[in-house]
Amino acid sequence: MIKIRTIISFFSVFFCFAAYGLDVQMIVKDTQGYELEQAQVGKPFLLEVTVEGTSSRSIEPTIEGADQFDLRRTGYQFSSSGRSNNLKISYLAQISTPGSHSFGPAIVQDGAYRAQSDVLLLKAGNHEKTRPDDQAQEKQRDMVLVLSTDQANTVVGQRLEGEIKLFYRTPISRLQTLRGSPVDGFFVDEKSVKQEVGYLDGQQYNCASWKWQLYPNQSGELVLPSCSIDLEVRQEGDSHPFWGSFFGPQVQRIRLHSNALTVNIASLPAHSGPVDAVGRFENFSAKINQATAKEGDAIVVTLSIDGDADLENLNLELQNVPHVFKSYSSKKHVELQKNGALGKKLCEHIIQGMEAGEWELPKQKFTFFDVATRSYKTLTTSPLLIKIFPQTTAKTFVPPSVDDIAPATTVDTTGQVEETKLKLNLNGSWKEIPERKMPWWLFMVLFLAPIGIWFSAQTEKWFRRYVQRKAPKTQWRNAFKIAHKKLNIAKKKKDFPAIYRTLVDLFAIRCSVEHAQVSDQMIKQVLQSGGLSQEELAQWDRFFADASAFIFYTVEGADSQMQLFDQADKWVTQLEGVI
Repeated sequence: MIKIRTIISFFSVFFCFAAYGLDVQMIVKDTQGYELEQAQVGKPFLLEVTVEGTSSRSIEPTIEGADQFDLRRTGYQFSSSGRSNNLKISYLAQISTPGSHSFGPAIVQDGAYRAQSDVLLLKAGNHEKTRPDDQAQEKQRDMVLVLSTDQANTVVGQRLEGEIKLFYRTPISRLQTLRGSPVDGFFVDEKSVKQEVGYLDGQQYNCASWKWQLYPNQSGELVLPSCSIDLEVRQEGDSHPFWGSFFGPQVQRIRLHSNALTVNIASLPAHSGPVDAVGRFENFSAKINQATAKEGDAIVVTLSIDGDADLENLNLELQNVPHVFKSYSSKKHVELQKNGALGKKLCEHIIQGMEAGEWELPKQKFTFFDVATRSYKTLTTSPLLIKIFPQTTAKTFVPPSVDDIAPATTVDTTGQVEETKLKLNLNGSWKEIPERKMPWWLFMVLFLAPIGIWFSAQTEKWFRRYVQRKAPKTQWRNAFKIAHKKLNIAKKKKDFPAIYRTLVDLFAIRCSVEHAQVSDQMIKQVLQSGGLSQEELAQWDRFFADASAFIFYTVEGADSQMQLFDQADKWVTQLEGVI
């Protein structure tokens, strides 16, 4: 009897252990399900814990050292086959430093039974590597998210630009959410999305890309963690025309992670003074809205600069403000870059002059590290002159003293109120101010002044046109009189060249030709047609040659030829009947 009980107890314990034989395993995969040999620093990967032989659905493995890898539970799967229950739990993990790292063990406590996995060792580097068995399949991936940058080495403050590209072959129903890299200042321009055909590892894909930028603010090795995107992909075989119209297409939601990036950020070269920004700048200027003001009045100083840099976080502060001014920061405005042109940053400051006089707001300096030339440059503005006038003193209100206030009197409300006339107090604080009226003569002057001004302007315009129209006829008629007058003036001044100029003017006006058309040949033709004899023409030639000599040559002893003025005057008188 005892032997039978012993045998029954033995088999009960054996079957219990057989039923509760826990087995815990741990494996590392990338986010696409391929087993990893090496993880990439900054890129998430999957840590799968499989528990076989459990009897509970609610157990949670304890993974030693999990806090240093930022584990987040992302999946849970429970399956049962007879007496064996299997549980698979997925965690999303990420490594931030290169080198070898250990996971686990993963410990499971199921009632009175306890089991644990082996310790898992995983390397982390700049690139992700899958196991050789999965590498051939990895090259045939249908969807890949790639994070790239335009440069791997830069300096603090210099803009990093890059792209996030989604390569895919599987038809995508919808792009739900694009999550950028969790780094301060990382900005993804979702409006810049572009659809095109792209190539990855020599294979053709459909490609969607987004632009991103970042301004690093610390030196050292900067790791840009992985970006992610949520997709809805139509499941294969979901093409039933009837049920699809009722319930919609069957889709699979996928979260795709990109690679990580490592960029070396160098410190700026040593510089003795302060550095305001890093980038490319030009056209630094300062201006004020008014050059004169009264004491205490506000003056707006606007500093502006064109640049290709982090304009949003750029501050243009006033420097070396004289002690007589109070200054305050005011509005800021940024005009972003368009069509390759530089952006513009404007910063307004309010200053108040507290002391009368002429003051100078000194030139402002802006020092920056030029990323193109890799050197420091300084831009300066021109100094601004401001004149502050004394503030006019205004009369202040003086309240009446207690003695000026009349004592209160008791009002008799029982009797009738008699109508009284109140007399205006002309000797107290109230004073009569007579109304000022405009004299009637001043009103008429102001009324007629615009009419007179308009009439005067019209008269002047008419007279100018009349003179311009009549001028040629007047000059033609008075040409000889004007010539005699010019010769008399020239004789007094002994201006011998004026003889030639006066005669040329005379022929040009009387013949109605331009001065350039007056020549010796033209003058001879006019004199011949006017009836001069050959002897008179010969005399004219000798006289005109002597007069022309003072224009084209230097004549010595000119004072001895004063008779030329008298000859010229006689010839003008003789020409009145000829031309």
